[in-house]
Amino acid sequence: ILFSIISLLSFGIWLNLSNVYGYPKLFLFWRWVTFLVLVNGLVLFLIDGVDQVQWFNNFFNKDLIDYQVGILLWFLALMVLCFNFSYSFEFFILFVISFWSSLMILSTVDFIMFYFLLELQSMSFYILASWNKTKRISIEGGLKYFFLSSFSSIVMLFGFSFLYSYCGLTNLNDIALVNATAPFNQLLGVILVFVGFLFKLYCAPFHYWVADIYEGTTTVVVALFSALSLITFFHFLSKLLKGAYLPFLVTWQDLFQFLVP
Repeated sequence: ILFSIISLLSFGIWLNLSNVYGYPKLFLFWRWVTFLVLVNGLVLFLIDGVDQVQWFNNFFNKDLIDYQVGILLWFLALMVLCFNFSYSFEFFILFVISFWSSLMILSTVDFIMFYFLLELQSMSFYILASWNKTKRISIEGGLKYFFLSSFSSIVMLFGFSFLYSYCGLTNLNDIALVNATAPFNQLLGVILVFVGFLFKLYCAPFHYWVADIYEGTTTVVVALFSALSLITFFHFLSKLLKGAYLPFLVTWQDLFQFLVP
């Protein structure tokens, strides 16, 4: 996917800035190329199998649940391309970048790598949210998404720093081993991380800003936000709470019970 992003970006810039071909748009061409890239990646993903794999200095760890959620993410991304829209190649490049970052978030087990991938995904979403540059409501929605999403990322990063100060670790598997043998007393860090995820997941009472964003953007972008970001954030939050911070089960279950009604 990374090779495809670099190749399509180089080809798109060369083709769209070429006066020899009359600056062609080729909307349908870019959609089919993106579709073929995703189908090819899905085939390689299925061939890769579901073995327990760790790579990149244990920043990533793929298991059966990651594999199953990843397949769901692939099919949802392919379904988004079935929408009837005509956008330039920049839209498809941002779409593939956000999809790749979402796919990598599924397998990451490290705070640092998760935050880097989160910001990479968010930077693509900032542009997509304000894609209709000629409409004031679209620009307003993009700015609101930028400021509020940045604020939630800062809160989440602040919570990660508190959790790191407790055990000096950022890997979820290592933190789970520490918390299993030592008393856990980082309530503030867990709450800050939890609040940051509630912003990202549009949960009450942090959901009032979502309507302005969805109002100003297109149906395709709303489908992207729903399919890519929500699934990946739910999946990482489940690994965070059910794995690394399982001894804190009672506290975060009470928080969920308060928010669900």
